Amino acid sequence: MVVTVEPLFDKGQTCSTIFDISKQYANDLYLCYSRERALSELNPNQIYNIVRLIEYEADIPGTEVVMRPIHVIRHGKADCKKKTTILSSYAILRGIPFRYACTSKKADGRIHHIFPQYKILGRYINFDATYPWYYIGEPKVVTNVEYFNPVVQ
Repeated sequence: MVVTVEPLFDKGQTCSTIFDISKQYANDLYLCYSRERALSELNPNQIYNIVRLIEYEADIPGTEVVMRPIHVIRHGKADCKKKTTILSSYAILRGIPFRYACTSKKADGRIHHIFPQYKILGRYINFDATYPWYYIGEPKVVTNVEYFNPVVQ
């Protein structure tokens, strides 16, 4: 595995980095399997359920780590950024429009969480797979939300 280290200064840069890695390595999902099917072949519910069952592991305090999908899946542990990378790669491969929701539950509104929203039938649906008890479309109670719309070409 090649490791590239660069500082992430703000949420815009973090979203751009997640999107760039998701786009560059979307084909990783052809190489990862669940029950003898490539993850790229699954339907959105199936890929979501696989990702939400990946064990949550926060980054070391003071660091923000983003990995390509195959490394996240092999590591078997991930935080919201890494899970978002897998779900973004899937959306790119399947041609599903999506955006990132950057949210906060903190009183000061400081952004600390990210997840993708897939656009289905003209409506954005939360695909936050951070924890195993989350579900597709789960409403979020937040103090702040900002959206980042990646441009897929």
